[in-house]
Amino acid sequence: MTFDNAPIIGSALIIIIGFLGGYTMLLRIRDHFSEQPDPKLTYARLTDHEKLGTLMAQHVRELKEEIDRFRQNVKHDHDTLRSGGLHSSGELNELIQKNTASIASLEAHCDITRQRLSELTVKTDKLIERTHR
Repeated sequence: MTFDNAPIIGSALIIIIGFLGGYTMLLRIRDHFSEQPDPKLTYARLTDHEKLGTLMAQHVRELKEEIDRFRQNVKHDHDTLRSGGLHSSGELNELIQKNTASIASLEAHCDITRQRLSELTVKTDKLIERTHR
């Protein structure tokens, strides 16, 4: 068996291996600098973006309409309050003081009720313990 073309075949193999090595290095460099994860999987398509845009515009319109309704209700309530005879700040202050006094008495009543409930709970617990013995 003679190897007459051995230097040519060896040179050709070294060149081919060099090209393949360079190609794999280029692929590795490209993978290293490529965006992770794949943009096709992470970014929205234009149709999805347009759907989201129209949905957001619809929500904004609905919220604006709701805010306008709230403004009208507040204006109506304000006009009703004005027409109800509360024209002076003295009357408003008097009403606020009455409300404050009512709230304070309700809080005191709530505290008394809580105290009575806790006493009742203690008494019922004692009765339950006596019955189970």
